[in-house]
Parts: sequence; structure tokens; C-alpha cells
Amino acid sequence: MSLAYVIGSGTAGATSARILKDNGWDVEVFETREYLSGNCYDYVDDKTGCVIHAHGPHAIHTDSERVWNWLHQFAQFNNFSVHVWANTKLGRIPIPYNDNSDKIIGRRLSDNEIRELVFRDYSEKMWGVKMEELPMGILNRLPVRKQGTDGAFTQQKYQGLPKNGFVDMFKNIFDDIPVHLNVPKDEWKKLKDKCDLLVFTGKVDNYFNYEHGPLAYRSLQFEHVYCPKTCYIQLNECNRDNGWNRAIDHSYWYNQDVETTVVTREYPVEHVEGVNNPYYPMIFGQYLEQFEKYKPLMQAEKNTIFAGRTATYKYLTIDQTIARTANKLK
Repeated sequence: MSLAYVIGSGTAGATSARILKDNGWDVEVFETREYLSGNCYDYVDDKTGCVIHAHGPHAIHTDSERVWNWLHQFAQFNNFSVHVWANTKLGRIPIPYNDNSDKIIGRRLSDNEIRELVFRDYSEKMWGVKMEELPMGILNRLPVRKQGTDGAFTQQKYQGLPKNGFVDMFKNIFDDIPVHLNVPKDEWKKLKDKCDLLVFTGKVDNYFNYEHGPLAYRSLQFEHVYCPKTCYIQLNECNRDNGWNRAIDHSYWYNQDVETTVVTREYPVEHVEGVNNPYYPMIFGQYLEQFEKYKPLMQAEKNTIFAGRTATYKYLTIDQTIARTANKLK
């Protein structure tokens, strides 16, 4: 039986491990953290009973029936849909910007006015550069204006959260697959030559010993606040008054009726190796040009598959990660 080692137990690692195992491979997973599920890790707060998304909000939203059906092997899902509001200099409005936003403001804004009101301050805090330096691929993740009054953040066909949480779902995905936790960061280098296939989901620049220099990522600092239940699942700070970019009320994930909730404020910061986690690859300008230098090395690497955000240096959603990882393993 062929042996595969999977480095990382997040979405890409879990998808790889399950598909390989189901296709007859002997699979082992190696994770540097003390828990599985990567950035999807969640837990129950002892004080409030709220389910906390430890690394920022995560929800499944996809148009892919294939991805949706695959996930349903491992969890039942609720029908959770994200509704986001923005705190702007003209007041709090729903986003993506829609007809209700116009009604609250009292007039119809032009597309340029919406970009300045909703996108500029948020994007510049998020990425640490002027909005003009950002590619349309990043700016277009949210439409400038959405017709009608539907406040749902996304319009994808399938949406929801695992009813028993993400960690429970990941445990089911890893059923009958050994997962080694608290593994030293560079332990994979000792394992690479001991398997028939290595699936790497860490930082691609680390894999190649930073041959072309460290790639740039944005990270987050989290501030958890106990407070009365708020009016918003997510409130984006589209302003310069507050240093955080968004605040998440965790009581909404499972519609918990609580008096006290946990609200997490996210502060965008530069990623520093060994200090914080790399969440968002800076896939534009000089950073993208630098990544292009790593591509020939990736293509020349034998018996290794690079999967997930940090290994492919792409800004991927959960469903995109699952679909692209599955395609790599065909």
C-alpha cells in the first residue's frame, strides 16, 4: 500500500487525507498546533456557552453541489446565512450596499461614492496599502452595489454551518486516519523522503527554505470582549476611527438566546514569522511577482502536492480549497 503524509490538518489537509484514504492510500497527518481543523477551529466559551470561531468567522457558502454533498458525509448543516453591516461616516448600513443602504442614508449614492464610503478605509486597514494598489480580484470579492433589499452577504446556492461545529466535522473527516498533533514546525522535512506522496499545506516559501525570500501575508490580532448580545452578526468598521476591521458576535452562529455574548474584534497586522499566523496572501504587485519565482520550483518538485491558501499563495474560500484540492488528487 502506498504511503502519504499530509502536512497540516486544516481544510486542504483534511480534504487530501480523506480522498487519499478512500482511494486506498495509507495516510498519516502531521499538525503543528495542539488541535486539528486549522483556521476553522471552534470551541465553546465556558462563561457564555457561545461557540467561538477562534481564527475569525467561517461559514460554508458554495454553488458547488459536489462540494456540498461531499461535506454532508461528515456533518449535518444548519441554514446559517451571513448578514453584514458596515459602520461608516454616514451611519450603519447593510453591505453589500443595496437599496436599503440608500434608504438609510437618504439618497442614492454613485458607485464611486460607495467605493469611498465602504471600501477605502476597510481595504487600506486590511491590506496595509492604498486602495489603488489593490487588484480588482480582491476589490471585486464584494459587489459595489447589489440590487434589491436582500441583506444576505452571499447569494450562493448552498449555505450553512456544521450543526455540531467545525471541529466535530473535521474529526469525522479524519476518522480512521492518524493525526499527530504538536509536531515540531519543520518535522515534515524529516518525513518527506519516508513516504510515496507528501501533501504540503504550509507556507510555500518555507518549503523551499525561503530561496526567493519570504512571501508577504497579512495576519490578525483578536480581541475578545464580553458584552450584551448585539444587533449584528458582523459589523465592519469602514472608517478610520476604530483600529479593528470587523466585530463578530459569536452567539449568532447557532442562534443562541443569551444575555451575554462574546464579540471578537479583528485587527489587521503584518504577518511576522513565528509571531502570528499567515491568514491572507498578498497576491498583488511585487509580492505576486515574487511568488512567480517559486512556481518553477513547485512544478519541478516530485511526489509533492501543494494545497491550500499558504501553499498555493491564493486567497481561497473553504469551498474553493476543497474543490481545488480534490482536483489536484485526481
